[in-house]
Amino acid sequence: MRTDTGRIITLHLKGKTEGNQSFTVTLAGPGVRATNNWTVPRLVLREAQKQRGQLLVAPEQGLRLQVAQRDGVTQLDPAQAGVRQKGVLAFRLLQTDWQVALDLERVEAWIQLTSLQDVTVGEAQLRVFANLQYEIENTGVKGFRLRLPANAENVRFRGEQVADFIATDAPAAADARDWDVKLHRRMLGRYLLQLNYTVPVPAAATELTVRGIQALDVNLQRGFFTVQAGGRLQVRSDAPPPALQPTEWQVIPRALQQDLPAAAADYTFRLVEPDVRLPPPPRTLRGRPPPPRPRHPRPSQIRHRRRRRHAHPRPTRTPARHEAPPPPPPPPRTPASGSPSSTNPASGPGTTKRRC
Repeated sequence: MRTDTGRIITLHLKGKTEGNQSFTVTLAGPGVRATNNWTVPRLVLREAQKQRGQLLVAPEQGLRLQVAQRDGVTQLDPAQAGVRQKGVLAFRLLQTDWQVALDLERVEAWIQLTSLQDVTVGEAQLRVFANLQYEIENTGVKGFRLRLPANAENVRFRGEQVADFIATDAPAAADARDWDVKLHRRMLGRYLLQLNYTVPVPAAATELTVRGIQALDVNLQRGFFTVQAGGRLQVRSDAPPPALQPTEWQVIPRALQQDLPAAAADYTFRLVEPDVRLPPPPRTLRGRPPPPRPRHPRPSQIRHRRRRRHAHPRPTRTPARHEAPPPPPPPPRTPASGSPSSTNPASGPGTTKRRC
């Protein structure tokens, strides 16, 4: 029943009751937009001689509550009432005719982005793959805006609830263009968005300027930027800008390495500012292959070689000894005709001995 001061709800029981009784009453009404001095609805039991308890006011996503006036209540810590939700106000009721007025303020979404941008330098194009990890608080969002190089081709976005993505008509700058990513529904909390595109490389180019991905409408952007060479190219970066701080590949979180095409990079940087440009170098040196890596035999190859060596032992070789042949024997000596015969000292004079 409606009255001048409110509505009267009559609760009918099956019979007479006494002692402690518990009832659950659920009421619904139209929503409230951002306003000031909004009076909290009050529920009063007309037959109760004394009323006490607690009052909890929980805002929907995107609203912030502030106490404007209060009478007959005292404010409590929501954690003492067992409530962990952010933005909830808790009160203890001290009297029956209590009054609470609140100011409702609309708050924007607070977005933090952690990204990994991987750039592969090829002879004909730059291949860029990025994992964008969003942290969304206060209220849900139904779309994202990103700034990519103006000459980006084959742009693809992947993620949960991605409905469409399109480039804006007007370029944001001479070398950049904004892209709008639309979702099927609002997202809140952690959200992963994947992006890949290619950038053409002029023929016989030796110096390139690599532009990073800039997320728009975010409160904080940080992450990592990696560069690596593809094919028979080498990449060199002598003086990176202050927005890129050199670091190691091992410090990149595993959550950002999801679906990454490579497991290492030639250069790894930490993003200090959202808008990054890596000026030349990097320099692609064409026709100069990287130095060969030393090839070490695997354990299986070593065992196979040992088995083959034991199965077929090699014959041992002894060094050849070179000896000079013995000299030929001297020819026999024959006495010449008419020469005196040799005389045997044991024989007497006149005795001759002929050598046969």
